[in-house]
Amino acid sequence: MEQSIFRIQKDSNNPYVMVNKQLLNNTELSWKGKGLLTYLLSLPDNWKIYEDEIVKHAKDGKDSLKSAIKELIENGYIERERIRNSHGQLKGYSYCVYEIPTKSGLSIVGKSNKGESATTNNNLTKNDRNNNKTMGSLSDDKTSDKNKTVDFVSFVSIYKYRIDSSVEESIERYTNIYKRKMKENHPNLTEKQWKQVVDEWLNIDHEYDDITVDAEIVDEIVDIHFATKYTKGNYNIMHFISGEIRKNRFHEWQRSGEAEEG
Repeated sequence: MEQSIFRIQKDSNNPYVMVNKQLLNNTELSWKGKGLLTYLLSLPDNWKIYEDEIVKHAKDGKDSLKSAIKELIENGYIERERIRNSHGQLKGYSYCVYEIPTKSGLSIVGKSNKGESATTNNNLTKNDRNNNKTMGSLSDDKTSDKNKTVDFVSFVSIYKYRIDSSVEESIERYTNIYKRKMKENHPNLTEKQWKQVVDEWLNIDHEYDDITVDAEIVDEIVDIHFATKYTKGNYNIMHFISGEIRKNRFHEWQRSGEAEEG
Protein backbone atom coordinates (compact mmCIF):
# COMPACT_ATOMS: atom_id res chain seq x y z
CA MET A 1 0.00 0.00 0.00
CA GLU A 2 1.31 3.45 -0.89
CA GLN A 3 2.46 5.46 2.12
CA SER A 4 0.31 8.48 2.94
CA ILE A 5 1.52 9.54 6.39
CA PHE A 6 5.14 10.53 6.88
CA ARG A 7 6.72 10.69 10.31
CA ILE A 8 10.04 11.85 11.69
CA GLN A 9 12.37 10.02 14.05
CA LYS A 10 11.68 10.84 17.70
CA ASP A 11 14.63 11.54 19.94
CA SER A 12 15.79 14.15 22.45
CA ASN A 13 15.94 16.74 19.68
CA ASN A 14 12.53 15.78 18.32
CA PRO A 15 10.44 14.76 21.36
CA TYR A 16 7.03 13.18 21.00
CA VAL A 17 3.75 13.15 22.92
CA MET A 18 2.05 9.87 23.82
CA VAL A 19 -1.71 10.08 24.42
CA ASN A 20 -4.53 7.61 24.72
CA LYS A 21 -6.25 7.29 21.32
CA GLN A 22 -9.67 7.27 22.97
CA LEU A 23 -9.73 11.07 23.10
CA LEU A 24 -8.74 11.31 19.43
CA ASN A 25 -11.50 8.89 18.45
CA ASN A 26 -14.16 10.56 20.59
CA THR A 27 -16.76 11.79 18.09
CA GLU A 28 -18.31 14.02 20.78
CA LEU A 29 -15.27 16.30 20.62
CA SER A 30 -14.56 18.89 17.93
CA TRP A 31 -11.16 18.97 16.25
CA LYS A 32 -10.53 22.18 18.16
CA GLY A 33 -11.27 20.44 21.45
CA LYS A 34 -9.07 17.47 20.54
CA GLY A 35 -6.24 19.79 19.58
CA LEU A 36 -6.37 21.79 22.80
CA LEU A 37 -6.63 18.66 24.94
CA THR A 38 -3.63 17.09 23.19
CA TYR A 39 -1.63 20.28 23.71
CA LEU A 40 -2.50 20.39 27.41
CA LEU A 41 -1.54 16.73 27.83
CA SER A 42 1.84 17.52 26.29
CA LEU A 43 2.64 19.84 29.20
CA PRO A 44 4.38 18.68 32.42
CA ASP A 45 2.09 17.15 35.05
CA ASN A 46 2.61 20.07 37.46
CA TRP A 47 2.03 22.77 34.85
CA LYS A 48 -0.23 25.64 35.94
CA ILE A 49 -2.74 26.52 33.26
CA TYR A 50 -3.27 30.18 32.40
CA GLU A 51 -5.50 31.17 29.49
CA ASP A 52 -3.46 34.28 28.75
CA GLU A 53 -0.42 32.06 28.25
CA ILE A 54 -2.13 29.29 26.24
CA VAL A 55 -3.67 31.75 23.78
CA LYS A 56 -0.18 32.85 22.73
CA HIS A 57 0.57 29.41 21.26
CA ALA A 58 -2.09 29.41 18.52
CA LYS A 59 -3.79 31.90 16.23
CA ASP A 60 -7.38 31.09 17.26
CA GLY A 61 -7.78 33.88 19.80
CA LYS A 62 -9.41 34.03 23.22
CA ASP A 63 -13.00 33.35 22.14
CA SER A 64 -11.96 30.13 20.41
CA LEU A 65 -9.87 29.06 23.40
CA LYS A 66 -12.71 29.72 25.84
CA SER A 67 -15.20 27.72 23.78
CA ALA A 68 -12.73 24.80 23.54
CA ILE A 69 -12.22 24.84 27.31
CA LYS A 70 -15.99 24.91 27.82
CA GLU A 71 -16.36 21.92 25.48
CA LEU A 72 -13.72 19.91 27.36
CA ILE A 73 -15.37 20.73 30.69
CA GLU A 74 -18.75 19.59 29.39
CA ASN A 75 -17.21 16.33 28.18
CA GLY A 76 -15.36 15.62 31.43
CA TYR A 77 -11.79 16.16 30.23
CA ILE A 78 -11.27 19.29 32.33
CA GLU A 79 -12.34 20.07 35.87
CA ARG A 80 -12.35 23.76 36.65
CA GLU A 81 -12.39 25.05 40.22
CA ARG A 82 -13.58 28.52 41.18
CA ILE A 83 -11.20 30.28 43.57
CA ARG A 84 -11.61 33.38 45.72
CA ASN A 85 -9.27 35.65 47.62
CA SER A 86 -9.37 36.20 51.38
CA HIS A 87 -12.20 38.72 50.91
CA GLY A 88 -14.40 36.21 49.11
CA GLN A 89 -13.98 37.89 45.72
CA LEU A 90 -13.56 35.88 42.53
CA LYS A 91 -9.88 35.41 41.75
CA GLY A 92 -9.90 32.96 38.88
CA TYR A 93 -9.83 29.23 38.22
CA SER A 94 -7.56 26.27 38.73
CA TYR A 95 -7.68 23.42 36.25
CA CYS A 96 -7.24 19.65 36.25
CA VAL A 97 -6.87 17.98 32.84
CA TYR A 98 -7.69 14.29 32.29
CA GLU A 99 -6.63 12.00 29.47
CA ILE A 100 -9.73 9.87 30.10
CA PRO A 101 -12.90 11.84 30.92
CA THR A 102 -14.27 12.00 34.43
CA LYS A 103 -17.76 13.13 35.37
CA SER A 104 -19.01 15.46 32.64
CA GLY A 105 -19.50 19.18 33.16
CA LEU A 106 -17.87 19.49 36.57
CA SER A 107 -17.29 23.02 37.83
CA ILE A 108 -16.33 23.37 41.48
CA VAL A 109 -16.36 26.31 43.86
CA GLY A 110 -13.11 26.20 45.84
CA LYS A 111 -10.24 28.13 47.37
CA SER A 112 -7.13 27.15 45.50
CA ASN A 113 -4.82 29.91 44.30
CA LYS A 114 -3.94 28.86 40.78
CA GLY A 115 -5.23 29.64 37.33
CA GLU A 116 -6.90 32.44 35.44
CA SER A 117 -10.54 33.23 34.90
CA ALA A 118 -12.54 32.19 31.86
CA THR A 119 -15.95 33.00 30.45
CA THR A 120 -18.32 31.54 27.93
CA ASN A 121 -18.13 32.11 24.20
CA ASN A 122 -20.00 35.09 22.77
CA ASN A 123 -23.17 33.71 21.17
CA LEU A 124 -26.82 34.60 21.06
CA THR A 125 -28.83 31.56 22.11
CA LYS A 126 -32.44 30.43 22.38
CA ASN A 127 -33.08 28.31 25.47
CA ASP A 128 -35.74 27.27 27.88
CA ARG A 129 -35.78 30.13 30.35
CA ASN A 130 -35.99 27.70 33.24
CA ASN A 131 -32.48 26.50 32.43
CA ASN A 132 -31.21 29.81 33.79
CA LYS A 133 -33.11 29.61 37.07
CA THR A 134 -31.37 29.14 40.38
CA MET A 135 -31.78 25.81 42.16
CA GLY A 136 -31.61 24.58 45.73
CA SER A 137 -32.00 27.69 47.89
CA LEU A 138 -32.27 28.12 51.63
CA SER A 139 -35.08 30.53 50.83
CA ASP A 140 -37.36 27.51 51.12
CA ASP A 141 -36.54 27.50 54.82
CA LYS A 142 -39.39 29.43 56.45
CA THR A 143 -37.08 30.47 59.29
CA SER A 144 -34.76 32.44 56.99
CA ASP A 145 -34.82 36.25 57.29
CA LYS A 146 -36.10 37.35 53.90
CA ASN A 147 -35.76 41.04 54.80
CA LYS A 148 -32.06 40.82 55.60
CA THR A 149 -29.87 42.65 53.08
CA VAL A 150 -26.46 41.32 52.00
CA ASP A 151 -23.90 41.88 49.26
CA PHE A 152 -23.78 39.51 46.31
CA VAL A 153 -20.82 37.44 47.53
CA SER A 154 -22.58 36.87 50.86
CA PHE A 155 -25.82 36.04 49.08
CA VAL A 156 -24.12 33.26 47.13
CA SER A 157 -22.31 31.84 50.15
CA ILE A 158 -25.06 32.24 52.77
CA TYR A 159 -28.04 31.12 50.74
CA LYS A 160 -26.16 28.40 48.86
CA TYR A 161 -27.59 29.25 45.47
CA ARG A 162 -26.41 27.04 42.65
CA ILE A 163 -25.64 29.62 40.00
CA ASP A 164 -24.07 29.18 36.60
CA SER A 165 -20.45 30.27 37.00
CA SER A 166 -20.60 32.70 34.07
CA VAL A 167 -23.69 34.41 35.53
CA GLU A 168 -22.10 34.65 38.97
CA GLU A 169 -18.93 36.16 37.53
CA SER A 170 -20.90 38.58 35.34
CA ILE A 171 -23.00 39.87 38.26
CA GLU A 172 -19.93 40.29 40.43
CA ARG A 173 -18.29 42.16 37.56
CA TYR A 174 -21.27 44.54 37.58
CA THR A 175 -20.89 45.26 41.30
CA ASN A 176 -17.15 45.88 40.83
CA ILE A 177 -17.78 48.37 38.00
CA TYR A 178 -20.38 50.06 40.19
CA LYS A 179 -17.82 50.42 42.97
CA ARG A 180 -15.27 51.99 40.64
CA LYS A 181 -17.77 54.41 39.12
CA MET A 182 -19.70 55.38 42.24
CA LYS A 183 -16.72 55.27 44.65
CA GLU A 184 -18.71 53.08 47.01
CA ASN A 185 -19.87 49.48 47.32
CA HIS A 186 -23.06 48.47 45.60
CA PRO A 187 -25.99 48.68 48.05
CA ASN A 188 -26.93 45.41 49.72
CA LEU A 189 -30.08 43.69 48.50
CA THR A 190 -32.50 41.22 50.03
CA GLU A 191 -32.40 37.55 49.15
CA LYS A 192 -35.52 38.00 47.01
CA GLN A 193 -33.92 40.86 45.08
CA TRP A 194 -30.67 38.99 44.43
CA LYS A 195 -32.67 35.96 43.31
CA GLN A 196 -34.54 38.17 40.86
CA VAL A 197 -31.24 39.54 39.53
CA VAL A 198 -29.85 36.02 39.01
CA ASP A 199 -33.03 34.64 37.45
CA GLU A 200 -33.39 37.53 35.01
CA TRP A 201 -29.71 38.18 34.26
CA LEU A 202 -29.64 36.52 30.84
CA ASN A 203 -33.19 37.45 29.83
CA ILE A 204 -32.96 40.75 28.02
CA ASP A 205 -36.52 41.07 26.75
CA HIS A 206 -39.34 39.80 28.93
CA GLU A 207 -41.65 39.72 25.92
CA TYR A 208 -39.58 36.83 24.57
CA ASP A 209 -38.81 34.63 27.54
CA ASP A 210 -37.33 31.86 25.40
CA ILE A 211 -34.52 34.12 24.11
CA THR A 212 -31.46 34.55 26.27
CA VAL A 213 -27.93 35.82 25.72
CA ASP A 214 -24.59 34.63 27.03
CA ALA A 215 -23.04 36.35 30.03
CA GLU A 216 -20.34 37.88 27.84
CA ILE A 217 -22.99 39.73 25.85
CA VAL A 218 -24.53 40.96 29.10
CA ASP A 219 -21.05 42.21 30.10
CA GLU A 220 -20.91 44.27 26.91
CA ILE A 221 -24.40 45.61 27.59
CA VAL A 222 -23.31 46.49 31.12
CA ASP A 223 -20.39 48.50 29.72
CA ILE A 224 -22.82 50.48 27.54
CA HIS A 225 -25.10 50.92 30.56
CA PHE A 226 -22.37 52.46 32.71
CA ALA A 227 -21.33 54.73 29.84
CA THR A 228 -24.89 56.07 29.62
CA LYS A 229 -25.94 59.13 31.63
CA TYR A 230 -29.45 58.85 33.06
CA THR A 231 -31.66 61.78 34.00
CA LYS A 232 -33.72 59.51 36.23
CA GLY A 233 -32.71 56.42 38.14
CA ASN A 234 -29.18 55.30 38.97
CA TYR A 235 -26.74 52.45 38.40
CA ASN A 236 -28.19 50.16 41.05
CA ILE A 237 -28.38 46.67 39.60
CA MET A 238 -32.13 46.56 40.28
CA HIS A 239 -32.50 49.60 38.04
CA PHE A 240 -30.47 47.83 35.36
CA ILE A 241 -32.71 44.75 35.23
CA SER A 242 -36.00 46.64 35.49
CA GLY A 243 -38.11 48.34 32.83
CA GLU A 244 -36.59 49.09 29.43
CA ILE A 245 -33.00 49.73 30.55
CA ARG A 246 -31.40 46.44 29.46
CA LYS A 247 -33.63 46.16 26.39
CA ASN A 248 -32.54 49.61 25.16
CA ARG A 249 -28.88 48.95 25.88
CA PHE A 250 -29.19 45.57 24.13
CA HIS A 251 -30.52 47.24 20.98
CA GLU A 252 -27.63 49.69 21.13
CA TRP A 253 -25.26 46.74 21.37
CA GLN A 254 -26.91 45.14 18.34
CA ARG A 255 -26.65 48.34 16.31
CA SER A 256 -22.97 48.73 17.20
CA GLY A 257 -22.34 45.19 15.97
CA GLU A 258 -24.17 45.84 12.71
CA ALA A 259 -22.16 49.04 12.23
CA GLU A 260 -18.88 47.14 12.66
CA GLU A 261 -19.95 44.51 10.16
CA GLY A 262 -21.00 47.22 7.71
